[in-house]
Amino acid sequence: SYVNVAVFSIVAARLRRSNSALLFCTAGKAGSTIYPAAAPGVIAVSGYKQIDERQVVLDLACAGFNDELANQPEMLLGPSQCVSTTKPGGAFNHFGGASAACAFVAGVAVLYLEFYPCMNLNQIVARMFFDAEEIKGEHEKIYKIAVFPKLRLDADQQKCS
Repeated sequence: SYVNVAVFSIVAARLRRSNSALLFCTAGKAGSTIYPAAAPGVIAVSGYKQIDERQVVLDLACAGFNDELANQPEMLLGPSQCVSTTKPGGAFNHFGGASAACAFVAGVAVLYLEFYPCMNLNQIVARMFFDAEEIKGEHEKIYKIAVFPKLRLDADQQKCS
C-alpha cells in the first residue's frame, strides 16, 4: 500500500469534523483492496450489478466483500456497470467497475447536501445510510446501496436560520 492508513484516517476525520469534506474511496478490484477504503473516517465504496428491474447482486469483481473491509462501518455500494459519463465533445459514454460506483456514490452525497442544506456532514452520512437499500451478501451480511434522497416533508427539511 502506498498510503499511510493512520495518517489518512486522521485527515479524513478532521475534514469531516470541520464540515469541510467527505472522503469516498473505491474498495478496488477483487483480491486487491485499496487500503484508504479501509481507513476509519473514510466511506468505502464497492459495486453492485443490476440483473433486471427488481434484482441487484453484489459485483464480486469489485473488492470490499472480504475480510479486509469486514469491519469498515461505513461502506456503500453504487452501480458498477453501465454508468453514464460525459466525454470530450459533449457526447456520453458508459464505464464501470469500482471507480464508477465511487463516482456515483459521491455524486449522490452531493444531492443529499443540496436536499438537506442544514445538515452537517456527519448527519448527511447518517441520512444516506438510513435511506440506503439493503442487499444480502455471503453469510447473510447486509450491505447498503446508496440511493437518491427521498422527498420527505419532515423536520429534516427545516429552513436554515
